[in-house]
Amino acid sequence: MGSVNLSALRAAMLKLPYDQFVGKADETDRKRIATQTDKTFAAAEAVLDQYAYFALKGKQPTLNSSALLVPLDAPGPVVLDATAREDFIYKLMEDRADIIPTPPGVRDYSSVTLHVAFTRSGTGKQAMVENAKTRFPRLIEDLTQRLTPDRSVFFCVHKAVEHELPDAGDMPFAKVANAHWGAVDGSNAYADCDVAVIFGLPFRDAVTWPTNVFFALQGVQGDEWLDCPTWKGEVNLREQMVRRQLSASIIQAINRICIRRVSDEHGGCPPADVFIVLPSGDRGQDILGAIQREMPRLRLVDWPFEPDGPKVRKRKEGRPHGRLLTYMENRAPGRTSMQVIARELGLKPNAKKELQRNLRNENHPTTLALRAIGVTYSSVTGKGRAGKSELVKAA
Repeated sequence: MGSVNLSALRAAMLKLPYDQFVGKADETDRKRIATQTDKTFAAAEAVLDQYAYFALKGKQPTLNSSALLVPLDAPGPVVLDATAREDFIYKLMEDRADIIPTPPGVRDYSSVTLHVAFTRSGTGKQAMVENAKTRFPRLIEDLTQRLTPDRSVFFCVHKAVEHELPDAGDMPFAKVANAHWGAVDGSNAYADCDVAVIFGLPFRDAVTWPTNVFFALQGVQGDEWLDCPTWKGEVNLREQMVRRQLSASIIQAINRICIRRVSDEHGGCPPADVFIVLPSGDRGQDILGAIQREMPRLRLVDWPFEPDGPKVRKRKEGRPHGRLLTYMENRAPGRTSMQVIARELGLKPNAKKELQRNLRNENHPTTLALRAIGVTYSSVTGKGRAGKSELVKAA
């Protein structure tokens, strides 16, 4: 079978008036549907041109394939990755990757306290989405009792729930910053914070992600390997890869705050506190061990916090300016009804009406801030209960 090339078909499909097919005349919807369709054809092209294996993601049947974007025989770059020892991908490169060990005594984290809570409840994206509206008030209430108002707090959470964090002005701390997984590695934007809160962990699919990585680096394997993946004595290879990926991501996130700065000749750093919720059992203990290994002399204390429990009354918040911006910034291009926004931000009817009134004002700070990220307010025809309004995010 020759190489599969769907470029001509994809180019032709991009020109179709998708918005008209669904009974609309909207350039934004046309671009959105065309982009999604093109992604589907690109995935089909990859599967047809390479190989594919079947796997269930939850109840969803999927065909999966993978390949390296950069060939392994390309000239070797120097990668400055402080978590290279924890990342299993480098091990799969074997002799193509030379990991230079960090000399002992270079860093000293004795001024940093790691507060660890273990839970049997889910800490992945789905569990955080399902329980966000009860978990975040519990988190803020707990931190308020433990931290003084002069602290600067950095939150690292899932993108899908980042808007559940109260606006910075609605939290009793001197400064509040937040970011989501996938947008924190290597960033120096939070280096003036002295508290890091890691709430929700960046799990990847436990079957397809490690399989795709292994196939890309070690070559395609047969059914026997898929049924029982092993490599160089690693019996439960997929689980080991997931744990190492989690550990590397968590260590990266923790070190976004002031502790990334060396403050003395012994490799010390400014005092700081880190709060994290880990899964109970071997997986959580293994991740904790990796954190301690990469952050020598780190002080460890128990954090008696449970994400799920008695409902905590949500603090009274001001106007949802920051939360709305975060929510829309993390949204894909397209239309989002005000009903959805009110539900996601927990707005009562009067608060929703006030927000809509502000959005109709072209010079209101919220309207201007939304426009800066390509979002505009649209009032759809109709009156009373039939009337609709929405925010439209450009592609």
